[in-house]
Amino acid sequence: MSFSPPSQVSATTGNDQKWNAYRVDGIFKYRGFSANGMDAWADRTPETGAKFRSPGFFIQAGRLFNRRQYEAAFRYGQYDPSDKADQNLTREVRGAFSYYYARHGLKWQNDVGRVEVQAGPGKPSVKTFEVRSQLQFIF
Repeated sequence: MSFSPPSQVSATTGNDQKWNAYRVDGIFKYRGFSANGMDAWADRTPETGAKFRSPGFFIQAGRLFNRRQYEAAFRYGQYDPSDKADQNLTREVRGAFSYYYARHGLKWQNDVGRVEVQAGPGKPSVKTFEVRSQLQFIF
């Protein structure tokens, strides 16, 4: 469990927010299988307007293959910017593939997924398809 302190209130001329964020997470690994997840929320108080909460979570599962050189994973996540507004969720579903050439010293990670952002009551959701790739080299 972790806690984030408030942001800067009165830092700009806009409607700044005072907020506290909380997270609870966990991870499980056994013989090449991994599962992890997190539940998070932020209590937000704008300089003007009502207080609101921003909840979110994700779950992920993966499996290592071929002497821990390849990994396949699946992830689902959801975030609500404000619990006071209806139909404004952001959801993501992803599949991932990683290749570990030298463990974490040299690895190539890729994921493919769909992100859906609800635009509000009576409005169509915006759905995007993403392909991401990252090559990491540590020396």
